[in-house]
Amino acid sequence: MEIEINWLRALLNFSEGINWFISAYLLIMWRWLTTPFKWLAAVFIDLTLGVVLSNSAYIFFDLNNRFIFHLRSPIHFILISMIFYTIIESAILKRVIIGLIIIFPLYCILNALFIESFWYSTPTVPETITHLVVIIYSIYFIYDTFVNPTLKFHAKDTYVILVLSLFFYYASTLVQEMTFNLIGYNNDLHKVYNATVCFIWIIHNGGILYTLRMIYKDNYVAKKNSFLLKQSEKTTF
Repeated sequence: MEIEINWLRALLNFSEGINWFISAYLLIMWRWLTTPFKWLAAVFIDLTLGVVLSNSAYIFFDLNNRFIFHLRSPIHFILISMIFYTIIESAILKRVIIGLIIIFPLYCILNALFIESFWYSTPTVPETITHLVVIIYSIYFIYDTFVNPTLKFHAKDTYVILVLSLFFYYASTLVQEMTFNLIGYNNDLHKVYNATVCFIWIIHNGGILYTLRMIYKDNYVAKKNSFLLKQSEKTTF
């Protein structure tokens, strides 16, 4: 049993370490990032700080850290929605996204007060809604990108990989998110849940890291070409 616990803890630590790495890398690359990836950086920073606050509340203050999830739920929804707001070109869908960004926090307040306890329950309903919304946005974006030949995106390939990575994670963990409060009462199921989500999150982060590599490579090539052009101009004169 101790080996299983240690193995799971190692997996969780590895997953959290990747989050820290991606957050730091995105901050370092900030000036070269397009707007969607700046919102992605905000998502990872929010996630990383959320883990720190959640662990601190539990370890240092002996508090039930469920309230952290309730506080983060609307923030996460807004940040992830803004990624799609900046890459989707449909004016109608953009208005829908803004409308949901306004309505969702209000629903989260009602959910915490009357449906899922702010102190004792995880906000599975808001998180399930977030998963479903991200899945719908992702399907629309991928469909529109490949069907509509008039769309022209800067760094289009990185956006596609980013959205596919998000779709993979949110679609794969939808059922687990819907049943989280029920799973929490069974220690064995809770371990399986944590391990499964960690594996899915690591694969998701693999896609994110690949897009960041593409951004770095494009930036390196651009800087190299600019340097060579300047050298050529100096030689000419």
